[in-house]
This record gives sequence, C-alpha cells and structure tokens, in this order.
Amino acid sequence: MKTKDLVFTSLFMGIVFMLGLWPNLGFITIGPIHVTIIHIPVIIGAIFLGAGKGALIGLAFGIGSFINSMSSGVLFAPVFANPLVSILPRIIFGFVTYYIYRFVSLFIKRDTINYGVSAGLSTIAHALMVVPMLFYFGLNHQAIAGVIESVYQGKIYIFVLGIFMANTLFETIAAVLLVPIVLKALKRIER
Repeated sequence: MKTKDLVFTSLFMGIVFMLGLWPNLGFITIGPIHVTIIHIPVIIGAIFLGAGKGALIGLAFGIGSFINSMSSGVLFAPVFANPLVSILPRIIFGFVTYYIYRFVSLFIKRDTINYGVSAGLSTIAHALMVVPMLFYFGLNHQAIAGVIESVYQGKIYIFVLGIFMANTLFETIAAVLLVPIVLKALKRIER
C-alpha cells in the first residue's frame, strides 16, 4: 500500500470511528427516525481508494456500529450487537460501493453526476443488506416484537417498509448531495 493510500485510508477510518462513537454525531435522530451519515465517508473512501480499502473503511463503520450498540438506547441497538448485522454488511458495503461506481461510470461520464448516482445506489444497497437482517434478528427481541405487535398490529412488512423508506430516503439524499462535493475536492488534491 502506498503511503498516500495508507494515510487516506486511516483518515477515512478515523472519521468513521469518530462519527460512530461520538454520541449523536454520526447517528442523527429526527423524531422516531434514526438516520446515519456514517456511510458517507465509506462511499467517498471506496470510490476514491478502491474496493479493498473501501472494505477496510466499511469494517471501521461496522466496528463503530457494534460498539455503539452497547450503549445506545435505540430500539434496535441490541440487534446491532450481532456482528452479522453490524459488521459483515458494512464490509461488503465498502467493497461493493467501488464496483457500483465503476458500473455507473460505464453509462455516466460526468464525474459529479456519476458520484451522486453511485452514492445513491450504494446507500440503497447498504440498506438492502442491513435492514432485512435487522428485522430478521430483531424479531427475537421482546421490545421490538412488542412495538411491531402494538403499533403495526403484527404487520411486519409495513414496519419494515416504513423504516426502510424513511431512513433510506434521508440517507440517500445526504449521500447524493455530499459525496460529489467531497470527491471533486479530493480529485483536485490528487492531481
């Protein structure tokens, strides 16, 4: 690994750890919705540095999420204490993001639009990996099952769809807006 790549990988991992471990910095609460912005440095790092380093940055995201689950009062916190929910999908997310970017580059040649579309698709891919596992493992927790039963009359698909749409919508908008700005600046530094 070149020195520049090592420095940038460490920088992105540090940012991810800071966002994940500092209370309410990387996890923004808007009423009942808990939106994360920690995926944004993972997307930026994966596109800028490649799939392998993106997986390392994703690992930092997963470890931060795992550690955060131990002290968080969020309904799904106990589920994130399972590494299959908190760590594994985030490693895959960091790795896959680079290939989503490469695929989008085949069709969209303007960097700014490419970065935005790649960020949006990567955010959706992240949600598609985490949310189903969250609910699969979450149904065994009494508090989560109680909320689904009392609020949604046991209709888990409405609960899953509601959480998926609300969180993913805000997370996608944030990624689409911020990722192109940061990547354009990083590309200027790279030259």
